Amino acid sequence: MSWSRTERLEALLKEKIATVVLERLSDPRIGFTTITRVELSRDKKHAAVFYTVLGEPSQMRKTARALAQAAPHIQETIGPGLKIRHVPQLRFVFDERVERERTM
Repeated sequence: MSWSRTERLEALLKEKIATVVLERLSDPRIGFTTITRVELSRDKKHAAVFYTVLGEPSQMRKTARALAQAAPHIQETIGPGLKIRHVPQLRFVFDERVERERTM
């Protein structure tokens, strides 16, 4: 199976973002977070970063705010490790798909 360039870039972004969130961010508002997938726009200028959080709804809201505020810092951190001209603008989105699967 051959991966397209977009799929390889999405996988690389997922790995790099997960590393930054888990190891480098020291924000106490970020709970136990898992980056589940990344979807790039067609022009590769925007990336939707899907995540899940274990915990209560209040913890999920705190994590959402913290990730939104940390997005520019994460972009700067992952930029040098990517071999692309422009680092995509990150937008964190709670992954409803995983939540629905868990409740089934």
